Amino acid sequence: MSKGSRSGRALCGGCPYPPVGRPHDGPVELGNLLCLCLNHHVLFDHGGIAIGNASSIFGGSWHLIRDWRHPISRDRLAYHRPIWRW
Repeated sequence: MSKGSRSGRALCGGCPYPPVGRPHDGPVELGNLLCLCLNHHVLFDHGGIAIGNASSIFGGSWHLIRDWRHPISRDRLAYHRPIWRW
């Protein structure tokens, strides 16, 4: 689930939270996906960044851009933070 181009533009992809595989067993649904560039996806997966309830980024100086058509579960984001002690 990634998107990119050959024009040198950044790649982005679906980052499930919590992860779909064991031991987290996150659901496979739109509300369980963040669209992140590949670098930020890796940082998110390994605890380099976390996302707060107000879309602020812990470990970064930017905010998550949200679209009202794509709901983001605060409960699922809250699940991610304690794993990495945010």
